[in-house]
Amino acid sequence: MVNNLTPASLQTGELYEMWHSQVVEPPENDFVILVSASSSTPVSGTGKSTLITQLARAFDRTSGGFDASEKATLDVGELAYDLAANLPPGSALVGDEIQGTPGAEGFDARRGMKTEVIDGINAILANRNSGYSVILAAQQISSLDKRLIPLIDAWVLIREAPPEPIASVHKITDNDFNLSSAEIRTPEIERITWQPMPETDSDYSTLEKMKERAKTKGGTDDDTDDTGELPRQAQIELAQALRDAGKTVREIADSERITYGRTWISEHTSTDTADKNHQTAST
Repeated sequence: MVNNLTPASLQTGELYEMWHSQVVEPPENDFVILVSASSSTPVSGTGKSTLITQLARAFDRTSGGFDASEKATLDVGELAYDLAANLPPGSALVGDEIQGTPGAEGFDARRGMKTEVIDGINAILANRNSGYSVILAAQQISSLDKRLIPLIDAWVLIREAPPEPIASVHKITDNDFNLSSAEIRTPEIERITWQPMPETDSDYSTLEKMKERAKTKGGTDDDTDDTGELPRQAQIELAQALRDAGKTVREIADSERITYGRTWISEHTSTDTADKNHQTAST
């Protein structure tokens, strides 16, 4: 039987029961969902963005609800430094394309022990009592850092692409007694389908714009040439000045004069400067 994913069915299915018992019933915990696509589906057009948007709306328990412009990112650094650190309890956090994009760091297995991967994982671990619904999306689960997998509570695997999408929902468990190598089990608990969303939908269009921007806004540590872009050191100083003025990492990354991504900004700037300035002004 395929559960038709509508606002009503999200209150009755096996996925909902798992989520409710972990997030709503005491003691409140968080719930991590990974959405990925089968290798047999197309590279694009699988309905992944539509599905994660609908899940986020259903599972966000805050009074303002889910807003992709505030609660979604493609960048592991932003997930760790901004979203998980600042969003109110009960929020749905969305990390789309978390395997990484040209303009954003991800949980890519090939990145090894990179700071962004470690901080992203730690951000999830540190907020497991905040009642967050963390919804992650990747092209394929095999592309992700293996340390992330045991943190996932439910894996939604898209098996058929639109116009008649179907996904299987799996519970992820491991063997506590296999200390040398984690033995991951993924029993299927139900199958779901979901309805299309208009391209004008605010949350859907925000996610799509993020992905388009990431394709064109990657950055490197090399100084710029005669393209009109600020040199690397000048961008560091500008980014720090904006951060001292109270701007968020996301707002700085959106600045026309900054060509680097959010993780780069987080690594090359600090809130300590603003704190010190405030202390100096107070003495």
